[in-house]
Amino acid sequence: MAIITLTTDLGTRDHYAASLKGTLLGLSPKVTLVDISHDISNFNTLEAAFILKSVFHKFPQGTIHIIGVDPEGGRHQRMLVMKFREHYFIAPDNGVLSLVREDAQSEVIAVDLDKVKAIGVGPSFWVQNLMAPIAAELAEGTEMHNLGEEIVIKEFLWGAPSYTNNTLRGVIVHLDHFGNAITNIRKAQFMEIKGDRSFQIFVRNLRLQRIVSAYGDVGKGGELAIFSDNGHLEIAIREGSAAQLLGLQVQDMLTIEFYGE
Repeated sequence: MAIITLTTDLGTRDHYAASLKGTLLGLSPKVTLVDISHDISNFNTLEAAFILKSVFHKFPQGTIHIIGVDPEGGRHQRMLVMKFREHYFIAPDNGVLSLVREDAQSEVIAVDLDKVKAIGVGPSFWVQNLMAPIAAELAEGTEMHNLGEEIVIKEFLWGAPSYTNNTLRGVIVHLDHFGNAITNIRKAQFMEIKGDRSFQIFVRNLRLQRIVSAYGDVGKGGELAIFSDNGHLEIAIREGSAAQLLGLQVQDMLTIEFYGE
């Protein structure tokens, strides 16, 4: 039984997400649908890519992932399918797929829309009318390369942390539902640079001198740094919102200074 996940900016207040799911079930009744999020900030492909790449590997190989976020509203965009780590990703040609795979190897095709049965009139609801039929074709066993020709896609890159003069600099890339600020600094990179040295973390007016293992390692209302489940350094407040209480925003800079040899 095929699994299709949905990552969109359709929201849950209106009927759009339900219409998309109903369409998919009509096309492929035995499919299992999983909502990753319909609350991506409007047109924010960076946020969509971050959230999806944080969880897609939890699903079985062969899972189909729809990324329904596009600043151009699907206008003049090719529809693509990417095979990456034995998963399938469907998205417009807007760079979001390169953010999901980063520098890793993948296969990508541009879908020949004459080979799928588009739904509805026009591209205004493109995630339903164009992407749902593509997902249904894959779910029903159609080989990816039977839907189009292999291409080279637009390449967007995450801003990488920089390290000079014993200082590691990164930025906040996502604020989650709890107000936790997730950065682009990853645990493996931090541990390699740190070695046996001490350090201090600076973001806005906050200074931290340790990274905890659990939120409960500090008292209620305490600020903390922690590596989240996806390996990214996170700034948080226990039972509070770091975004609100510290005034943190996406793209705010965070620095880590290392001391000693």
